[in-house]
Amino acid sequence: MAAATAAAALATADPPPAMPQAAGAGGPTTRRDFYWLRSFLAGGIAGCCAKTTVAPLDRVKVLLQAHNHHYKHLGVFSALRAVPQKEGFLGLYKGNGAMMIRIFPYGAIQFMAFEHYKTLITTKLGISGHVHRLMAGSMAGMTAVICTYPLDMVRVRLAFQVKGEHTYTGIIHAFKTIYAKEGGFFGFYRGLMPTILGMAPYAGVSFFTFGTLKSVGLSHAPTLLGRPSSDNPNVLVLKTHVNLLCGGVAGAIAQTISYPFDVTRRRMQLGTVLPEFEKCLFQKKVVASFPGTVLSTGMDNRYLVLAVNTVQNKEGNCEKRLVITASQSLENKELCILRNDWCSVPVEPGDIIHLEGDCTSDTWIIDKDFGYLILYPDMLISGTSIASSIRCMRRAVLSETFRSSDPATRQMLIGTVLHEVFQKAINNSFAPEKLQELAFQTIQEIRHLKEMYRLNLSQDEIKQEVEDYLPSFCKWAGDFMHKNTSTDFPQMQLSLPSDNSKDNSTCNIEVVKPMDIEESIWSPRFGLKGKIDVTVGVKIHRGYKTKYKIMPLELKTGKESNSIEHRSQVVLYTLLSQERRADPEAGLLLYLKTGQMYPVPANHLDKRELLKLRNQMAFSLFHRISKSATRQKTQLASLPQIIEEEKTCKYCSQIGNCALYSRAVEQQMDGSSVPIVMLPKIEEETQHLKQTHLEYFSLWCLMLTLESQSKDNKKNHQNIWLMPASEMEKSGSCIGNLIRMEHVKIVCDGQYLHNFQCKHGAIPVTNLMAGDRVIVSGEERSLFALSRGYVKEINMTTVTCLLDRNLSVLPESTLFRLDQEEKNCDIDTPLGNLSKLMENTFVSKKLRDLIIDFREPQFISYLSSVLPHDAKDTVACILKGLNKPQRQAMKKVLLSKDYTLIVGMPGTGKTTTICTLVRILYACGFSVLLTSYTHSAVDNILLKLAKFKIGFLRLGQLQKVHPAIQQFTEQEICRSKSIKSLALLEELYNSQVPAPEQVEKGGVSNVTEAKLIVFLTSIFVKAGCSPSDIGIIAPYRQQLKIINDLLARSIGMVEVNTVDKYQGRDKSIVLVSFVRSNKDGTVGELLKDWRRLNVAITRAKHKLILLGCVPSLNCYPPLEKLLNHLNSEKLISFFFCIWSHLIALL
Repeated sequence: MAAATAAAALATADPPPAMPQAAGAGGPTTRRDFYWLRSFLAGGIAGCCAKTTVAPLDRVKVLLQAHNHHYKHLGVFSALRAVPQKEGFLGLYKGNGAMMIRIFPYGAIQFMAFEHYKTLITTKLGISGHVHRLMAGSMAGMTAVICTYPLDMVRVRLAFQVKGEHTYTGIIHAFKTIYAKEGGFFGFYRGLMPTILGMAPYAGVSFFTFGTLKSVGLSHAPTLLGRPSSDNPNVLVLKTHVNLLCGGVAGAIAQTISYPFDVTRRRMQLGTVLPEFEKCLFQKKVVASFPGTVLSTGMDNRYLVLAVNTVQNKEGNCEKRLVITASQSLENKELCILRNDWCSVPVEPGDIIHLEGDCTSDTWIIDKDFGYLILYPDMLISGTSIASSIRCMRRAVLSETFRSSDPATRQMLIGTVLHEVFQKAINNSFAPEKLQELAFQTIQEIRHLKEMYRLNLSQDEIKQEVEDYLPSFCKWAGDFMHKNTSTDFPQMQLSLPSDNSKDNSTCNIEVVKPMDIEESIWSPRFGLKGKIDVTVGVKIHRGYKTKYKIMPLELKTGKESNSIEHRSQVVLYTLLSQERRADPEAGLLLYLKTGQMYPVPANHLDKRELLKLRNQMAFSLFHRISKSATRQKTQLASLPQIIEEEKTCKYCSQIGNCALYSRAVEQQMDGSSVPIVMLPKIEEETQHLKQTHLEYFSLWCLMLTLESQSKDNKKNHQNIWLMPASEMEKSGSCIGNLIRMEHVKIVCDGQYLHNFQCKHGAIPVTNLMAGDRVIVSGEERSLFALSRGYVKEINMTTVTCLLDRNLSVLPESTLFRLDQEEKNCDIDTPLGNLSKLMENTFVSKKLRDLIIDFREPQFISYLSSVLPHDAKDTVACILKGLNKPQRQAMKKVLLSKDYTLIVGMPGTGKTTTICTLVRILYACGFSVLLTSYTHSAVDNILLKLAKFKIGFLRLGQLQKVHPAIQQFTEQEICRSKSIKSLALLEELYNSQVPAPEQVEKGGVSNVTEAKLIVFLTSIFVKAGCSPSDIGIIAPYRQQLKIINDLLARSIGMVEVNTVDKYQGRDKSIVLVSFVRSNKDGTVGELLKDWRRLNVAITRAKHKLILLGCVPSLNCYPPLEKLLNHLNSEKLISFFFCIWSHLIALL
């Protein structure tokens, strides 16, 4: 640097003054231009020579400033010797080519700018002497740096490279790479600020020092140090060797002063290629992608992948070599070698992995015979999902993504009931009469009754179908339990991995006893989770030898297939079992329909292939977002490829989502491919959707996925196994070191009340409060996630929890921990709703029109057509307490056909408005579905409504409901009324949804029944029935008037008359409204006439619909007999219409 400064100072000696000459070619202007040209060339050539001379020192300086890991432990002279030894003599000149390209324009620009700035400062500001040299030199240096900075960036990058570790192949490649990967043009100016800050004092001090030394030397020793200028003998200039010496001194002083800025500049220029930068990137990726992950060794090891290289070994086979570390500082690196089929694992730098196997000399070897690699082990995937991915990975990924879109079915309900009956019997008895009793009790459980109601199933039919399975239960128990001798048990073929291969695989299997039911296990070792139907103790009798194992018993209610999916589930459950106890080595698969049981050995091959499938699925679920190759735009990633099996696709529950995702997302990508044979099916499934609908789906699917993958929402339950309770207590979300006290109280089936207290002292300070969801685990590693439930009560000494499992089966000395179950971002529900919005149904089409196509909501013209006559006074009384905007909002809601949005700022009375609105709608005979994002918001409104004696049914978890509202919950009402049949449940829903009659001067009417009649009529017309083939009968003229008014606005052309007018006439479809609905049993004279009743029920040729209040109609004997007969013949369908009463749903 000193030599370069000397050369620069030599080239910038003050130009000679202009001398008067004769006009012509040799005039002053020509001499001045010739001087600038000489300055330009001299400065550039001098700079190139100087930089080439000091290039070895300059490269060593770059290597040492940025701490290149090959040379950072060396000094200057040691590095000068080491570079040629490692990289050859030319290694000392690496990057000098870019320097040559840069230094010529740099020196030239600096010299020319110096003269211009010096002249400008002198003429414009009137400053001269040393000060003007300092200012001009600084400004010239900054100008030259800014103009040539990209070349300096490239030069430094090339100089920092070491032989064998090249990122850039040359100057042009370096330019292209930096531009493409580091932010375009601005990537070349990384570190410009410290460069400018350092260049100003460097250039200024160098020029100032050189000028000062020159002036002092020529003033005090002109003869010794100076000589006449060749251009003007009257002007003295420094001798060449003195000029060089002064430049060197000036450069050394300037470099010393600005050196800290130079170090900062170099490290910023090299930022993206420094080891520290890579380390920082990895750490940021780990924090962003895996928040809370603690790298560690041991049984629950977590390794960070630093590098992935695919090589060929000595045998010519492909290997994938992973550089990994379990150190948070990214030191202490280890090697993991993946061989055979493990090379296909889609692992990338920055991923978190778990390794099973042996580590020798910091090297893991995972091959076809030994060891496992688990990708993203803290992502727990159910065994059922992995087993389903065998035939179609895409279906499994879609099922995990759109979880709430899988509909419940009759088969699922029957399967659930059968599982529970078997599980109760194995703990009790398989005697036929006991099985009948257990089946009857199970079907009476309210949760099953609700599912039957929802699916519109008959309780007797479900009971009969369940009973058909019971003989098979008895058969299985007789075959495998409670025999006198081991040879009495059935012979089966089972070879355990630990058995001697020479041993006979024939054995007798005895199921000794159940160990657990619905055992929920999380496995952070294998990245799995699941519930084992039954865990049983098994004796394997082989000759005179008996081996005892605790195995998973998987129950299947469908066709006996012994399929690969069913067997794979059992194998995965053996892996889960290893979290709690010794390796079972096998499991049992039982088909309840036939009582046939199959032993399933869990060999290394099966476990290996299933874990590889699990890794593929985890990779797809983790990488749901990608960047487009062309525009670097964030977009949804492609799912696994669509299979070409029409039979599998035909019965797939995810066919709609599969086709929708393909057309809306994947077919919009560059280079996407869809099997040609599947294109017609995709078109068929999505032909009802417009392009705007597909774009809406793609956009909101992307937005929801981005939200779920944000750092704050990636928190899961990994702290339970990665962090001790003592550490988690500091955050207030955990209580550890708890012991169970008192007896566990059984609240109801599936709910157990537990009391815990700290083993030593009081409960620590915590954020947990009543109503919070918690996960209960044991302090021991083998007891993760034993149960889930709610905090019912918490004080200074005890915590009371309502849990889904009875933990009294564990030893009293067991220590527990409670972890708060945070639900940061549940996108399952909105994704499921998004999927339903795209379905080809009438309701979904209407919603798409309103939400996506922005069709304006429709409103009824006249309020009188909505407001019942008898409700007008009540509504007017309710409206008195509202202001004008609130009354306008009420009117708009009452007139709405589609929706009404009411906007209100905080504190403007929205809760009061909603409460009043519900009261008005209730008075008008409507039903209201009240929902909110939080339980408290719903309960706040219900607390107000309760004061006005408005009846409602509160749905949702009892633990989350306000104490004053709990008496109105579905769960509490069902318990208090001991509802154990579907008929009683239907009666509850109907009693909670009254359709009261109105008695006026004009007669008796029932607005709710009238609306139901019109609704059912519209359904028949839409189904293709002619309005002239439909007849409506009602006993009261006021009811006929209301029905006619409602029909006139929507359908028309339907005959509506009294019973007498239909004498001797008939219709294809007849709807009868009985009108009467009251608490005192009054049915009126018209309904007591059995002849009129006979006429009413005999007018229909094909379909008869009777609509009325059963309790009221039962007060009249002829109608009671009719209803009993219809009920015994199963000809009655109880229509539950939510128009007539308030239901609060969350």
